[in-house]
Amino acid sequence: MWMTTGLYPQELVLSIPHGTSLSKVRTVTLGVTSLEIQYTDGPTATNFTSAARATSIEDTEGQAQMTTLNFTSSIAPTYLKLIIHKGSGPFSAVRYIDLSQ
Repeated sequence: MWMTTGLYPQELVLSIPHGTSLSKVRTVTLGVTSLEIQYTDGPTATNFTSAARATSIEDTEGQAQMTTLNFTSSIAPTYLKLIIHKGSGPFSAVRYIDLSQ
């Protein structure tokens, strides 16, 4: 589990194995109301491009939130960035991330 540590936005960067093709990301979170997925296919974690965004995730009052973010086309990233733009309280958490082809 990963928890935010202060003001929003909060970012989590993941290194993805070479050659992995993705068409969606599924997350299980707590207290998140706006989430964006960005990616880069470069050798370093810079110059990210937005892939998907959920701006009205329902507040489940402490229960797990399951969100699926579908991409318009498959991507082959070297890094993914999850950006929590807004939460329902001062802290949010990411409990699980599923990368799907």
